[in-house]
Amino acid sequence: MAETDIFKYSTNERLGKMDVDIIDIQATLTGDGTSGDLMFDTTEIANCVSVNGGTALLHSVVAIVTNHATDASGTGSSTTGGFKLVITSDSTSIGTVSDVIGADTSTRAVLDGIATIVTISDNVDHGYFGVLTKSNIGAILKASADTKSMYAYGITNSADDYNGAKITLRIGVIKD
Repeated sequence: MAETDIFKYSTNERLGKMDVDIIDIQATLTGDGTSGDLMFDTTEIANCVSVNGGTALLHSVVAIVTNHATDASGTGSSTTGGFKLVITSDSTSIGTVSDVIGADTSTRAVLDGIATIVTISDNVDHGYFGVLTKSNIGAILKASADTKSMYAYGITNSADDYNGAKITLRIGVIKD
């Protein structure tokens, strides 16, 4: 896991410096091919910010996904649709994967943690995998007071059927 050393620089040296980091997370996809469903549930992005309650700037996201539980049996050409990536400071489960997100019963307190919703739709067929990317996002992330973690969940934006596939998200952040 990525970890920022906040004592790497003195106060004067740290002023104006930001650490750039790429954090990889994985989640299981069981979407059934219905747009607007929960694609994967709340997943931790550990050490996303430098200090408890700290902030970071979300710069980019790369998603590597197939449409099948066995990587070698999937096809990138079947992952043509994009998805929405929700980044939040709240670790609460949003619901059951493949259930429509409109049926979510989260409280306002849970949803108040949402920092950004990023639509990721630029897909390239890489044989077994589809690789999607979004860059120059510029969203500000702020962790809860007692953690360095942020959390992510996905919402389908297509009719892609993922059949128990895995998604790898490479999340690029600039930490203060």
